Amino acid sequence: MREDADAWTLGWSVRHEHGDHGAVKAEANGLAASSLQSWRRRFAADVVVIACIVLLAWAGRAHAQAISLASFTQAQGLGSLEDNCLAQDRRGFVYVCTENGLFRFDGHVFQRIGAANGLRASFIAAIHQDSAERLWVGTRTGLFVGDGQHFTPASEPSNALLVDPGQTLADLHGRLYAVSQHQLWAIDAAGTGWHASQLFDDAARRATPALDDVTSVFADGHALWFGCGKSLCQSVDGHLQVWGDSQGIPADTWTSYLHTHDGTLWVRSPLYIRALSPGGNTFANHDLPGAHVVTAYLDMIEDDQARVLTRADDGLARWDGRAWRVFNGSNGLPNIGIDALLYDRSHVLWIGTYGHGVLQWRGYDQFQSWQAAQGLDSSPSWAIARAGDGTLWVGDELGGSVLKPGATRLTPWPLKAPPLAQETTGLHALPDGDMLAAYYSGEVLRYHARQGTTEEILHSPAYIHNMWGDSRGWLWLCTERGLYQFDGHTLQHAGGDVVPDNVFHDAKEDAKGRMWFAGEAGLFRFDHGVWTHVRVVGAPSDKAFAHLDVLSDGTLYLAGNFDGLWKGQLTDGDTIDVQHVVDDLLDDTRIYFIEHDRRG
Repeated sequence: MREDADAWTLGWSVRHEHGDHGAVKAEANGLAASSLQSWRRRFAADVVVIACIVLLAWAGRAHAQAISLASFTQAQGLGSLEDNCLAQDRRGFVYVCTENGLFRFDGHVFQRIGAANGLRASFIAAIHQDSAERLWVGTRTGLFVGDGQHFTPASEPSNALLVDPGQTLADLHGRLYAVSQHQLWAIDAAGTGWHASQLFDDAARRATPALDDVTSVFADGHALWFGCGKSLCQSVDGHLQVWGDSQGIPADTWTSYLHTHDGTLWVRSPLYIRALSPGGNTFANHDLPGAHVVTAYLDMIEDDQARVLTRADDGLARWDGRAWRVFNGSNGLPNIGIDALLYDRSHVLWIGTYGHGVLQWRGYDQFQSWQAAQGLDSSPSWAIARAGDGTLWVGDELGGSVLKPGATRLTPWPLKAPPLAQETTGLHALPDGDMLAAYYSGEVLRYHARQGTTEEILHSPAYIHNMWGDSRGWLWLCTERGLYQFDGHTLQHAGGDVVPDNVFHDAKEDAKGRMWFAGEAGLFRFDHGVWTHVRVVGAPSDKAFAHLDVLSDGTLYLAGNFDGLWKGQLTDGDTIDVQHVVDDLLDDTRIYFIEHDRRG
């Protein structure tokens, strides 16, 4: 990716280098502010997806991080916005339990699994896939079992097991356990059906009264754990142990469990979060300060970096091994109740809410984003560049912001623009640490980093869409009325009789030092003093080009005011043949910029 001119709108996001990079980035709203005035409103509705390399430190409540969320509601197939639980089966399908049915995600939308599939229930209280890959669905009208597409009741309607809400289904050693009416039940295979029986008889409940109030159940592969009264119970091969305050389990209603990859057992109640190390005999205190939400749905999940996530009173909390970090409204997370969490095998974080449907945290742990709450001057943003001292400059509608090395918030940039300057459309970092900024209204300013002063070095006679600094130190301006060249002393109209005074959007330099320009009049080349109008064969049009990029091997990528991406090979002649890059997403997408990272 070019370091001196990367831009986006609707705030901006940064993807860490270890993430997957496609060859071409699209739908990122506005590199070089192409057709700034005419496209502005359309940009403001699109999604920000961009790649760069910045890593920030976390601190306290995670104010440095703005969360980018995708929302799934009725428009994406959900029949209810009240979500109780989330699960992923062995095949990779994601399921969401709601108060109006079970839904399965097909990669695009959610599809209802209902009466036609044998699941005759609406309020879905719990879901669990056992070791035999059977999918069990607990509802307020009975327990069902199936393969995700076809379900049957686990018992006759007259003996239906009404499953309690929460983490109330588990399997251990080939047996399913369920919580119903605050009692723990065992479900065993019986011929072609299933037989349910209470795990503890009257005598056992009299001997241990807490067994008469079971609130949850979980199996860690060796033991069965369940909330019992205000204590935590463990059953191993029929031997019962009640864990209490002396073992690190305060009196509360224990509802949620997580067995992490290192073998630690995490347990949660509304007030407390405790963890038992492998072989330990006392739960460690990892309480979330201020937690008091009383609900059966207090999911805990583990991400790729072995961090535990769970609901906070006002958002989402993450344990980093030392302390909790809370993501809430200051990070762009809506003020919602979180009822379910899932970190799936594709490294996607799902958030089930009460009243707002299902959310996806896009680019979780791969992207970091900043919005107004993190100090961003305004949105949309049009240009980005890194100065020699490591400071990241972001240009936007009102001017811009900077992110100092090691900082977690953006601050207003030090550049002093003229009062009538409108919208930063280009940034270019100079080797000496200075920064050049181009404004749509025509000003090009130089910020002198050592002196902390701003100098207006030129004023374009036409609105500026893009600015490019080439290897000779020249500046090229793509404007509303043709191309302009600045050699450090004089600004002059470029292109001679070859380049018309039409709108130009983009400029790039190839490995031979030739400049290439894309605009409404077509594709143009400047080769060491010689201008050529290069005809493009194979694209929908030989005109109306908006964006291009060239690789060191001479590969050309080209996009226009038409859908799709086109690829060809640079030549010394006056014609380039291009071929359509076949891609279902790009074929239905207006591309807003094309950039390549260091790996091509």
